[in-house]
Amino acid sequence: EAKKVLQHDTKNGPAWLLLGRASLMLGNPKDALSDLQNAQANGVPEAEWAVPMGEVLLVTQQYDKLLKILSPDHQADPQTTANIQRLRGDAQRGLKQFDQAEQSYKAALALDPKNTHSLVGLAKLASIANDPDSAGKYVQQALAASPESPQAWVVKGDLAFDAHQFSAAESDYQKVLGFKKPDWLPQEHFYTLARLANAQAQQNHLEPALSSIQTLEKMSPDQPYPHYLHAVVLYKQGHLDDAVSQLQQVLKGSPNSEQAQMLMGAVNYAQGNYAQAEMYLSNVMGINRNN
Repeated sequence: EAKKVLQHDTKNGPAWLLLGRASLMLGNPKDALSDLQNAQANGVPEAEWAVPMGEVLLVTQQYDKLLKILSPDHQADPQTTANIQRLRGDAQRGLKQFDQAEQSYKAALALDPKNTHSLVGLAKLASIANDPDSAGKYVQQALAASPESPQAWVVKGDLAFDAHQFSAAESDYQKVLGFKKPDWLPQEHFYTLARLANAQAQQNHLEPALSSIQTLEKMSPDQPYPHYLHAVVLYKQGHLDDAVSQLQQVLKGSPNSEQAQMLMGAVNYAQGNYAQAEMYLSNVMGINRNN
């Protein structure tokens, strides 16, 4: 509908805004950024384009640009300002500016005490600081504020996964994926399904893991990580040649993937290709030294 309007009026700011929001929700951040910039150029007030623009810049990891565009002194209604502070916190966390991120999240919560994304952000900061108890408390606050927050359930699953409680993690991820209309972006859906597949593989639930992986491969055929997970399952099943094929696809796109190099070494060792195994494991040591 937005495109129909723009065919007749290319300077219609609200139509560009609608198109940008739709592109973001469809998982097309590049298109969304262009659309929102057109909305900005055609008179849409900053209070309307600021948050979706921030979401786009966050998804595309343009953290410095987000911090430059979304000022902490932005004048808008309290909820919009809180969301801007939260987006700044997410960008600062992405830049490993953890103290500043904490300040931004708390500034958001001062304006909107039930800002779920800010509570989730604080949970992630606590997890980074190796404080799972505080992280868990923030997650519970987020779920109390919004019981069907997909972001809160995913972080809850991540905390369980990091504690090697793979069954609990699997349950949390499955709960999110069972929501009828979750408020999240396609990239978040992809991440959750990947974590579910990993949790299933960790428990040797190989057939369910394979089903999850095949869905991931359909969602994003060029992403290397589903091929890595596929290789893990094939290795566990003893299908070593097929595992090699999957790992070759990973290394084609991500030649410095430490996980893939390690698994390729293990697969070659299991095949009796000891020289090849040694080469891949030596590559891992080289990657670690360079890092």
